[in-house]
Amino acid sequence: MAQLPISTGSPEAKADLDTNFGNAQDNFTEIYNRTEQAVLPIVCDGTTDNTIELNGAIAEAAIIGGVVRLPPGVLCRASGILPKSNVTLDLNGSTIKNINAASTAVIHYNSDVELTNFNIINGVLDGNNLAQNIINITQPTPAPSEKTWSYSTLFNVKIQNSTAIGIYCPIPGRVRLIASTVQYNDIGIAFDREHLDIYNSSIEYNRIGARTTGNHFAWVHAVFAHNTEKGVTTVGAGLGTYTDIYEAAIIGSTFLGNGTIDLEGPLLACRVSECRFSDTDTHISQPNGTVVNGNRFAGSTVYAVDGVGARSIISDNYFSGVGGVRSASGANAAINDNFFYSLTGTAIYWDKPVRGSVSGNNIATTNVAIYVNAAVASGGWVIDGNKIYNTTTKAIDIVGTGTHDLNDIQIINNSISTTGLEALVISGGVNAFGAIIGNNKIVDANISNTATISAVVIGKNIIAGTISGNIIRNSTAGHAHYAIDTTGAGTGADTLFANNVARGMGAAYSYVKPASATAANNIGTIAP
Repeated sequence: MAQLPISTGSPEAKADLDTNFGNAQDNFTEIYNRTEQAVLPIVCDGTTDNTIELNGAIAEAAIIGGVVRLPPGVLCRASGILPKSNVTLDLNGSTIKNINAASTAVIHYNSDVELTNFNIINGVLDGNNLAQNIINITQPTPAPSEKTWSYSTLFNVKIQNSTAIGIYCPIPGRVRLIASTVQYNDIGIAFDREHLDIYNSSIEYNRIGARTTGNHFAWVHAVFAHNTEKGVTTVGAGLGTYTDIYEAAIIGSTFLGNGTIDLEGPLLACRVSECRFSDTDTHISQPNGTVVNGNRFAGSTVYAVDGVGARSIISDNYFSGVGGVRSASGANAAINDNFFYSLTGTAIYWDKPVRGSVSGNNIATTNVAIYVNAAVASGGWVIDGNKIYNTTTKAIDIVGTGTHDLNDIQIINNSISTTGLEALVISGGVNAFGAIIGNNKIVDANISNTATISAVVIGKNIIAGTISGNIIRNSTAGHAHYAIDTTGAGTGADTLFANNVARGMGAAYSYVKPASATAANNIGTIAP
């Protein structure tokens, strides 16, 4: 077989390919400029099957390592191109399109030998709208410890038009997609474990953008947009017991208009930061031990961040739309320092919390600011330092059931203004042991002027707790009925009711305290 002219490149160029992929884009620019400008003598007429010539060129390039460069701006047809390690396929502005009635992927590899440093740059891979993957790099029996394709880069490529998967590799190891587009496929990208990194690339107009239970990967300045069903999902991915995305970083990326969900977990010990989410039903689901920080959420139709699990931190985000954050049952999450604005639903839904905090949030113009489902024994949590303004109904609504108790909760230092109904309600269940309700400031509760609705309503029996230091007033007399009403709370025991200030209440008295509570230094009268 005659030797085909390929660009072998200098030893320095091959060293670039073999080593540092931290600056992959710079490496490829350098390689492209430093290698010989030989072009593969191949006739691509858009009809002829060019698979044999391409495979021959790649095989020869693999002997010494180098670049196989297509003629510029042509349409090649091929199916089953066999990649080799230490080869870069430079499409050179051309397209390789799968042959008609193809039975395999455009790029196809299935071997127990790890493929390393196989790169594709500068062009289009087209699946011809067939039910074949476009890039299919796998092994006969994938296992989590055995990487399939490693230390490789896809740079400035479009991967498009497959009714199967655009890029499929069960276990990639530091494969990077840079400045590229994956579009119009059934699934854009699928991998089950390890790392396929995405930088400055768009995954768009697929049914599902990415399906993965990968770990330790980074997606930076990626765009997942207009994928019709889901942006990213774990459903259908996974090897063995792996069912979650683990220790991944998604930074500075955009998720827009991705059907029912942008990022479907579980996400375990991940970080999602400085991203924009818009116009999708739910933006993130099942973050568990995950940091969701500094993002902008808009246009959700249910909860923007749903199923927040244990040890998660949701902080410094902006929310608007229908719902803000909903926790998983029993999670000890921290939901702190977020801004919620113009929500038609509930800003924070805290489901049966055990420990954790909702603190420092700014919540304005919503239906309910904070809802706590205390349907089981719950406690050790704090609602602290939130600023709540203009709720349609209640600001803080804590609802228990049956014989369940609240233990060692704190509702402290909150500033609440202009609520449609009560500012704070604790109802249902039986006792609240060690509860501290203190230093809250409430102005103009019950602006709907609903008869006998008070600013603070406590329906649990407070035992060994305090209700103290709260300031509650109406700027126009006749809104809140009582400042604090404990009519349904029982007699209480070992409870201090002290240092509260009430002004301008609608009732003749300011407070109804637990019968056995010790009262001291309150401003405003206590009902006999």
